[in-house]
Amino acid sequence: MTMKSRSRPIFVLSHLPLLVALAFSFDAAADSETEATVVAPSQNAAQVLADVFEQSGRTWKRNAMAYARLPVRSEIGRKVMTFALDDEGKPAVASEAEIQENSVIVRDMTPFVGAVYREYLMSKDAWYEDYGLVPDTLTFHSYQSVKTLRVITVDESVLAAFGSHHGQPIQLNQSDFPGRESDLHSENQLITLSLGDSVTDSGAIVSPDVLKTDFIPQDIAPDI
Repeated sequence: MTMKSRSRPIFVLSHLPLLVALAFSFDAAADSETEATVVAPSQNAAQVLADVFEQSGRTWKRNAMAYARLPVRSEIGRKVMTFALDDEGKPAVASEAEIQENSVIVRDMTPFVGAVYREYLMSKDAWYEDYGLVPDTLTFHSYQSVKTLRVITVDESVLAAFGSHHGQPIQLNQSDFPGRESDLHSENQLITLSLGDSVTDSGAIVSPDVLKTDFIPQDIAPDI
């Protein structure tokens, strides 16, 4: 009986690396396209941002209290030392600042260790912006912050309004944000927004942890 040899199928392997390379290049191109940054048209961005914050913005109030007082005349020119814990958990001087005539001396409500309080300086303008009332005494009194933030969470609809596709991040001029104070001498910066970011109406990105820890939602219904 004659044995007939069966031919085995021949696989052409020489083209496989090329096919794999092509497939990889297509995937990489798709990924890079998805991750590409879209620069929003400046002429439309300001109006779109105003509409988004009006319709979807949420107001958060800073949850903070502090002691504050004005400096005694003899303290002008002296330095205030701000203490913090060092690597060994002991109080150490973290910074120093000279008391000016427009300074407000601020003290935390509770000591951070023993009887040691964190004290620091703020200008009267900065204090007023945060607390709404400038101290008028030379002794410490407690004040409640009145500072609020108008915040939106960036979702796909927000990104799409600026020409983003499939959740691509966008770039916006900080000067286009409705809460940004116009200052001809201030530097205009580009703000990059990604899906899930929390951003204020002045163009500052805020960590969700900071919002939850330092601010309280006011649940004020947006004006439509």
